[in-house]
Parts: sequence; C-alpha cells; structure tokens
Amino acid sequence: MLSVVTINLAPIQKRGAANATFFSAMDLGIGLGAVILGAISQKAGYAVMYGSSAVFTIFALVLYFLVLKPRLIEKKG
Repeated sequence: MLSVVTINLAPIQKRGAANATFFSAMDLGIGLGAVILGAISQKAGYAVMYGSSAVFTIFALVLYFLVLKPRLIEKKG
C-alpha cells in the first residue's frame, strides 16, 4: 500500500525514481530497524523494544493521517 501511495503522489515522469527511492528507504529501514531494535532489546529488554516499536508505529500512522492522506485526497479530487 505504501508503494502505491508513493507512486500516486509522484509526478508521472518521476514515478520510477519515486519507486526506487521508496524501496531503498524500505531496505534501509529494515536493516537499521533490526540493528536498533536488537540493541534496545539487549540493553532494556523485550518489553521496551516492543513498546518503542509501538511508539514508532503510532508516529507513522499520525504522520500518514496528517501529511499524506490530505495530499492523496487533494490529488484525487
């Protein structure tokens, strides 16, 4: 879904670059996320690791609803 949102927000002539940037960022996020959350779990335990993951997820949802969703509605209408 996020890939489709990224492509829909990009101008037609920049959709290839938007797709490549999205997947590069996703790969970087998976790699860094594993390292960072692994370090958190070693230092503070699994409860803190899962709690911080929940905070990041809520932050991403708020960011989506405040920034991306209005832009998608504006572009659609």
